[in-house]
Amino acid sequence: MLYSFCNQTNCLDGSTPAIGLTFDASGNLYGATTFGGAMNDGIVYKLTGTGVVPPGTVYVTNYGFDTVSVLEPSANAVAATIPVGFEPEEVAVIPDGQHAYVANSGDGTVSVIATATNKVTATIAVGSLPRAVAVSTDGTHAYVANGNSNTVSVIVTVPNKAVATVTVGLAPNWLNPGNWESDFTPLVR
Repeated sequence: MLYSFCNQTNCLDGSTPAIGLTFDASGNLYGATTFGGAMNDGIVYKLTGTGVVPPGTVYVTNYGFDTVSVLEPSANAVAATIPVGFEPEEVAVIPDGQHAYVANSGDGTVSVIATATNKVTATIAVGSLPRAVAVSTDGTHAYVANGNSNTVSVIVTVPNKAVATVTVGLAPNWLNPGNWESDFTPLVR
């Protein structure tokens, strides 16, 4: 833990932060939890990893329909609709553009989409209420924030297997690989 928020009269610095997980230039991963810390008002924590994706096709989760829409911005059209797990919340594409990882909050899984065929090629069990996902710049790892498990799952992208679970604090619900200018990079390949 790097910082504990306090929303008490003697230390009003806020509570329940919603900044998620952000990569710095050195590849460190910083995140926040909604609860936890000395006053249970949220914390900031640090992991390692990186994530940058070049622009292109956009993948959009459709929470109420358990699908991902593939948008082609140049045509201003939906190119495909892909069935995924229950209640998908966020998607991240690995830098080579070959696979997209979808956090399915309703069933505790990550769907792996082969972008060449727009088909799910793997389903990986992670923690409870996975709401967000980010990928490393080299495409070898995906990180999943599990809101009800208070963890981040680490996935090795070949062979698409969860290999570690890191306890980070209460309710990690957001991931943001990039800076303000690249907030939408996890959605494109």
